[in-house]
Amino acid sequence: MHSLFSLQLINFSVYVNKMRGIETFQDLHNSKAFSFSIFSDNQGNSPANNMHMARANMHMRKTNDKFILGVGDHLNKASGNEFLFFTCNDPFWRNNFYPTIADGENSLYGSDQSEWGAGRGFFDALDIHRRPNVTFSKEGTDYYAIMKDPSGFNVHFISLYYPDEPAQPELAFRQSSKNFLYSALMGINKKPNDIIVLAAHSKYGFFTEYLNADLRRLVYLKCDLIVSGSTHYYERQQAPDMSKGPLIINTGSVTNPRFGSQPGFLQVCVLPYHQGIHVQYIGLDDNTFEMRSSPYAYFRSFDGKIFDLYYDSPAI
Repeated sequence: MHSLFSLQLINFSVYVNKMRGIETFQDLHNSKAFSFSIFSDNQGNSPANNMHMARANMHMRKTNDKFILGVGDHLNKASGNEFLFFTCNDPFWRNNFYPTIADGENSLYGSDQSEWGAGRGFFDALDIHRRPNVTFSKEGTDYYAIMKDPSGFNVHFISLYYPDEPAQPELAFRQSSKNFLYSALMGINKKPNDIIVLAAHSKYGFFTEYLNADLRRLVYLKCDLIVSGSTHYYERQQAPDMSKGPLIINTGSVTNPRFGSQPGFLQVCVLPYHQGIHVQYIGLDDNTFEMRSSPYAYFRSFDGKIFDLYYDSPAI
């Protein structure tokens, strides 16, 4: 947590726990260079058959998200998999959705959710291999994508394969994925206009504790945002330095939250004037979208400082 005094000034960006010049949701989106969203655990549900997915899709499109990142369990053998049909047939989603695969995808394309790597079929369905901005691991379960915006910002997305099963992390989260992560990070000559997002579904809600000390140090040094899923419970994990480093967030579930959480997804707004990113968990219990307060909203400056934000629910 930060005192009011420590929040008085950061490049004139954060003032008394609010973003300078941003009072409303409309102010936020008027100030951004672009935005993108991140979600997980919709388990086959799509905007066509699920109210919360419909609201999420409406918000993403209304606010002109540039692309959408997924953190796994987007498909499920037990469901009707409306989402597979939707993503394959909606032009925006087919071309701008970057999913992570996990056990839900394995269950659909394999014999069960423990069949390692079976969920690669989702990548094939979306023809992600043909996107020129995407590089896959030799196993085909991990990839690195670069999304370049005309504003000059680059979003680097590293998607790692870490499903729920097998239960042992050393078997589910293989060394090959960790090696791919190391190579991807070492290949990025990070500048202030580079935003690095790292994703893995995980089993217990977070995953950096399963990296060795050197790789974990590199991740904390270079990544801006680390996201995971699996538990269906939105929460933030603190990095070792609570005031600086990556934001580490479990994205909860857009359709099936655990008791005590709420349906929702992350939206990231890139703010050039404020020199950082605004990260907010968009709740989907109704159609009212407004500025939220910590622990559902944070500002992370491009030099790595993290600030809790507090808004009194102003009108849009």
